[in-house]
Amino acid sequence: MLKGNQVLIVTPFDNNYEVDESSLVNLVDHLVEQDVAGIIVLGTTGEFFSLQDHEKKRIIDITSERTKDRTALIVGVAHSGSSISADMARYAGEKGASAVLLPPPYYHVPTPEGMIDHFTIVGQRGNVDLMVYDGGGGIEVPIHVIEKVRAATSKLRYIKLTAPKVTKVREYHETFGSEVSVFAGEDLLIMPELLEGADGLTTAAGNLRPKELTEIFNLVQNEKFSEAQMIHDAHIAPQAIVTGSIRNEFIQCFKTSLKMMGIIKTDTVRPPLHRLSESRIQNLSLMLQNQKLI
Repeated sequence: MLKGNQVLIVTPFDNNYEVDESSLVNLVDHLVEQDVAGIIVLGTTGEFFSLQDHEKKRIIDITSERTKDRTALIVGVAHSGSSISADMARYAGEKGASAVLLPPPYYHVPTPEGMIDHFTIVGQRGNVDLMVYDGGGGIEVPIHVIEKVRAATSKLRYIKLTAPKVTKVREYHETFGSEVSVFAGEDLLIMPELLEGADGLTTAAGNLRPKELTEIFNLVQNEKFSEAQMIHDAHIAPQAIVTGSIRNEFIQCFKTSLKMMGIIKTDTVRPPLHRLSESRIQNLSLMLQNQKLI
């Protein structure tokens, strides 16, 4: 079973908007060297919405090779088409992914029945463990949906929780026991969700603070709550406030920070995302300097 600090990584692009494979390798290697429990590619942070299928498969190829026998790999397979998600899930499983991250279908708001069908189809056809994204795209997944899917496929083993209901961690555990692991998925709710019993983290914050997040998780497991909160307040909260203050700019914030830290070469994002304003870049730079990351 997966647990611990799983980092949602960016997808680096070069100045021509092509996938920057060397920066991707450098980012993955950097995080593996920081002893993260796993890496998540092709999530929202990874700009899955602007990548073509052949690019997604190439990213899976590269990251599966770099993480092999070193750390876990989770692959985002978000799509509004269930069979399309299932095909990508099957490819990820064949390449050694430990699980796939699957939100509800986006664009249209799915009914509970639609969610059940979507998750079940991917679970049955993808042949790889599922991490359902509760709160992905702002859509909460009712617990009874998870119950129905679990009855249809044993592949649903994980939940990434970003719906703003921290007590839902406990509700999942009360319903499913150890059969389903719940991961804290919102940077600013890491501590309360861990205190509720989350089995790990799935956040973008680990791009910048992988060691600290792993330490926070380990301290909470050892019931050293005050020490964990001190690290969170000193290092995670400041960056989360800056990177998350404008919701549709958080991807750019992480890319710009990683560029300043010398881990990726450019801060390029694909349209419709846009480059940060100079004031936001200065804001990030000052935060990174104060945090001694640059």
